[in-house]
Amino acid sequence: MPRRAFLTLFLMLPLFLAAGWVMLQGQDATIDFRNYHVYNAYALLEGREAVDIGVAQRQGFFNPALDVPFYMLSVGLSPFAASVMLGLVQALNVTLLAWLALRVLRESGEEDNKLLAAAVVTGACTPLFLGELGLTMGDSLVSLGVLGALCCLVSGRYALAGLLIGLAVGLKPTNGPYALGLFGAALFLAGRRWFPAGLAYGAAGVAGLLASGGWWAWHLWKLYGNPVFPQFNDVFLSPYAPPSPFLDARYFPKTWWEALAFPLVRNAWTMDAGGDYMHDLRFPLLILAVPCAAAFAALTWRRRVPAQGRTGIALLIFAAVSYVAWLKSFAIYRYLLPLEMLAPLLFAVLLAVAGLQGKKRRVAALAFCAAALASFTPVPFPRAPWDVSLAGAELPGDMKLDGALVVVTGRARVGYAVPSFPASTAFARIDGNLFRQWENGVLSAPAYGEAMHEKLWKRITEHEGELYALYAEDSLIGPHEALVFFQLEILENSCQPLPTRLEKGLHLCRLKRKDV
Repeated sequence: MPRRAFLTLFLMLPLFLAAGWVMLQGQDATIDFRNYHVYNAYALLEGREAVDIGVAQRQGFFNPALDVPFYMLSVGLSPFAASVMLGLVQALNVTLLAWLALRVLRESGEEDNKLLAAAVVTGACTPLFLGELGLTMGDSLVSLGVLGALCCLVSGRYALAGLLIGLAVGLKPTNGPYALGLFGAALFLAGRRWFPAGLAYGAAGVAGLLASGGWWAWHLWKLYGNPVFPQFNDVFLSPYAPPSPFLDARYFPKTWWEALAFPLVRNAWTMDAGGDYMHDLRFPLLILAVPCAAAFAALTWRRRVPAQGRTGIALLIFAAVSYVAWLKSFAIYRYLLPLEMLAPLLFAVLLAVAGLQGKKRRVAALAFCAAALASFTPVPFPRAPWDVSLAGAELPGDMKLDGALVVVTGRARVGYAVPSFPASTAFARIDGNLFRQWENGVLSAPAYGEAMHEKLWKRITEHEGELYALYAEDSLIGPHEALVFFQLEILENSCQPLPTRLEKGLHLCRLKRKDV
């Protein structure tokens, strides 16, 4: 096949395959979707800030800009159409990966269609990328900013690279480690012009960060006195939350040895993607390849990096810095999606660093790709059959919900169901991960910020309409503990199921005040 026709087919095919994959998989039913992806967009567009309190727990204070397009498409068209269009956008990651792979292989003199196809196909067939196609989790959307910034860097467009990664970090701060990795790669690629290149990258990065996230940080600062509320509240000390960093420390390595060999220690076969498990060998193989490549490179050391290999070396610098920063800040596998896609290409670069060229390099790289493809399984994120509505909530007909206040308790993820209620129904959450944290595997007792407690107490005591409780049957927290704290109790025999398409076990109950 002619080179141009091969590349055209190779760049377009992922779009069609992604659309087909999304159609077969079904609608998003993940915990985050049920908790905040729908609600955050709905709350922003409908001005629910003055109506509801803490419905989506601490995730309800995340920047909602990333969720708005999907929600608007779902309401204007259908969840099916919105998910397919989302999958098409996410598939552009493969196009960017193909461009990077072509650039790296061309510089090293390995313009081989088979090797190019293997690197890109293996990079696309990953547990996270396939698992998230059509889902609203956001990792495979903001990864476009990461991979796009890499493409700009290797083309010498430092300011544009900074702008793209700044936009990505503003939309989803979990991309912060990649901003550091890109900065390291930029300094290497710029050589003697490192200062103006670094300055251009940094200034544009700040501009992108302010453009996509500055408005929301200012909003949180005005309302809660913390621009990243409730994160790092041990620093900002907002009275609306406990003085806690609100970081999930369950996945951090416990020792320096575990940090050094993280994918191996955490099980080379099964990895925790943040609550969901999958199989994959690419990272264990890549980690093992690093010391081997370093040893071979030391034996055949060249005092100057060949010009044709600068893009590959820049990718290694980017990956190494990003990985270390990720390990120190999150250590949640789901946030490694860009590196997961780049793994086959990084392995090929390591082979070149070790001195392997020609047939030996192609065989070793193809063997890595074969092992990765044979071992991986997509992350089994929950999905649901397609329907015309996002939630499909069936409200009890005999409950007077107009003008009512629904008190959410337990750890029920109910944000997705809120748009199904009348617009006049208000919601206030009195329990959940904004008020409790994991401590040595056990959920702590409720801990309210003084101002948040006063706000909740005032809302509940001054409400003159009907009061209801909403909780999940399988919640890890009992539904009554926080109700007692606010002097509320469920009326006997008043609970009714609130069925939705995405989960079972939601209950809506009438409430009364104990002092009445």
